[in-house]
Amino acid sequence: MKTTPLLRTAMVALTLALAACGGGGGGIGGTGITTGAVTYGAITGFGSVWVNGVEYQTDAARIELDGRAVTQADLSLGMVALVQADVGSTDAKAVRVDSAVRGRVEAVAADGTLTVMGQAVRIDADTRYDKGVHPVAGDWVAIYGLAQPGGIVRASLVQQRAAPADPPFAVSGFVTSQTGTRLTIGALTVETATADPAVSPGGGWVGRLVSAQGRQCQGDPVCGTLTASRVDSSGPALDDAEEADLEGFVTLVGPNSFELGGITVTWSSGTSFENGTAADLAIGSKLEVEGAVAGGVLVASKVDFQDDVRIEADVAGGDATGGYTLAGLPGLTVRLNASTQLNNGTPRAGDHVTLRGRAGSPGSVVASRIERGSADPQVLLRGPVQAVAPPTLTLLGLVIDLTGLESARLLERLSLGDDVLVKGQRAGASVRWEEIELDD
Repeated sequence: MKTTPLLRTAMVALTLALAACGGGGGGIGGTGITTGAVTYGAITGFGSVWVNGVEYQTDAARIELDGRAVTQADLSLGMVALVQADVGSTDAKAVRVDSAVRGRVEAVAADGTLTVMGQAVRIDADTRYDKGVHPVAGDWVAIYGLAQPGGIVRASLVQQRAAPADPPFAVSGFVTSQTGTRLTIGALTVETATADPAVSPGGGWVGRLVSAQGRQCQGDPVCGTLTASRVDSSGPALDDAEEADLEGFVTLVGPNSFELGGITVTWSSGTSFENGTAADLAIGSKLEVEGAVAGGVLVASKVDFQDDVRIEADVAGGDATGGYTLAGLPGLTVRLNASTQLNNGTPRAGDHVTLRGRAGSPGSVVASRIERGSADPQVLLRGPVQAVAPPTLTLLGLVIDLTGLESARLLERLSLGDDVLVKGQRAGASVRWEEIELDD
């Protein structure tokens, strides 16, 4: 399984203040705990606990799961963990795990997306199913992962539960509207009239990442309105750090600033942008950001756009200004920007190119690097699955027909967001696809 950390920190003298959650809410929270160093990401291994490529010894650590004291044996791969330690030490002082959503599965879409508590739980190549069990409508579940705008949770672990937790319902997400004491998170209404704390923050909850939990839900299994017993700000709130390294998805873009999962990031003329420019910042962009944290704001020294697309094909036409079209891949345009690296010169019609980049506007790819070579009929596409309808799938806006391929059986196991690699040979204006594989 490919590991995509949600938050990675390499810090000297880091303080992490956690929004009060009261234990077991929908997302990482706490009670004002501070620590010297912290790592936040999916658990990728045991023996001790591996998070974001670092092995933490947990012999003396306090371990909590949804607000309950547990042992390491109660943790699972794919859970999103907050590990607290002293600066320069890999001896964990505390390990905290909170689910992003708890409740009943309300629906299961053909692409594997689950609806839980009015949130669309997206499944991708990083998602694990606990014990290999794929829950069905009506099952109790706990979802671990990262909330995104629009009522979306990018799941790293889906865990079926034999019985509901206490409290049984919890959700972490961005508030899109507030009417009196009622909040909207995804397709869910949250009634906060009797919640603790009862007072909303200055300016209200709209636009904030919050966690809400409760014991009463109107609707079974579809929860239309959650009567919350507690509502808090969610997500880690960084106070100060000399060095911080954060990966995530852009949730808001403003003048010289943006947010990743509720954390404000500012940039200036001194910020280095890699594989893109400030103009490329958009909601949903996947970034890695480095910098210093002061007063809860990350001042970026470097912003790196993360590539998830690879293409090999012959150039059909176009230029660096208007973009290039590719032979056998109609409807797809490759666009360049000021950060695009050109190896072996500027591409021309008939050249075979190998490029890496990221999906741009519909029907386009923004290239971070292009290598030019001699014409070659081989075609290769690598990227996240957008739709699956065996024997076809959609990749980068292109419908790939894999009829007759033995490897096409893989389509039955694919879900939205899985990274796949398809290979074929071009014959004239079309491509004869020959192979598909998961690209981990």
